[in-house]
Amino acid sequence: VSRDQSKATVLSVPDGLGSVEFKLPLPPGIKYPGFRAVLQRVPTTQISIQDLGPDALVDAGKGLKLSIPSVSLKAGQYLLFVKGRTGRDEFEDVQYYAFGVEK
Repeated sequence: VSRDQSKATVLSVPDGLGSVEFKLPLPPGIKYPGFRAVLQRVPTTQISIQDLGPDALVDAGKGLKLSIPSVSLKAGQYLLFVKGRTGRDEFEDVQYYAFGVEK
């Protein structure tokens, strides 16, 4: 997925794939006890919310790994928001990614 909003990554997601694995780069110095990933289909349809623990961090904390069921990804444009846990049920925006899906 891309942070370059002028050209979103387009993923080909064939039917019956099972799940799509995402590895998302994080800004330097990000330290949270957990994360939340919110998938939204553009313009405003929320698809899923996943709470992720520190075990979702990869590459020495430089990235975040998550899996989304492929049946959730229909053809279209998406935004994937990453939020950092600041308190028990409080989250703040960390990063977002834009991508498209084609079937």
